[in-house]
Amino acid sequence: MNEFERAYTTKEVAESLEIGQSTLRKWSISLEQSGYPFTKNDQGYRLFLERDIEILKQFKKLVKEQSMPLENASTLIVEHMDTQSFSTRTEVALSKETAVSPPSLRNDEMDERLMEFMDKQEAFNDQLLEIIKQQQQTIKELEMYIDEKLERRDHQILSIIRESQETKKLLLEQKKQEEEQKKEKPGFFKRLFN
Repeated sequence: MNEFERAYTTKEVAESLEIGQSTLRKWSISLEQSGYPFTKNDQGYRLFLERDIEILKQFKKLVKEQSMPLENASTLIVEHMDTQSFSTRTEVALSKETAVSPPSLRNDEMDERLMEFMDKQEAFNDQLLEIIKQQQQTIKELEMYIDEKLERRDHQILSIIRESQETKKLLLEQKKQEEEQKKEKPGFFKRLFN
């Protein structure tokens, strides 16, 4: 970094690019993940130099005007940087042809990666579906078990209630019979004095 080179804040760069600060952070992270080195201060905050702003302008063209995914735009920019020096002229010397149509080999590679990702995603989705089916089967079995237990309990309760009612009925009949017997038979003293 040149001793007299001015560094800009995230807010300043976002305003100059006419984007939000959060968008600038996402773009910066994407570029860093692809290998682009930003200058940082002692606290770890990014400091944007003139060359960074030029890179971000090119990045904006790719992402906003050409609707390129962040990862692809980052990779394309980093691949076209002059790895020997980071001068503004050589960092992103992307011609309109290169920006519009990257080499077909790169497209093939991206297509292959995309297909791999789709295959992995499909396999993952299949695993999730299998897990969901197993959980649904377990839930059905559990519901059947609970229903069976509840039905048994209901039968037991009804049986106990019937037995209790029958016992009460028998006790009432027995009590009635005892009262009738008392009325019919005169007591010992009654018989003695009659």
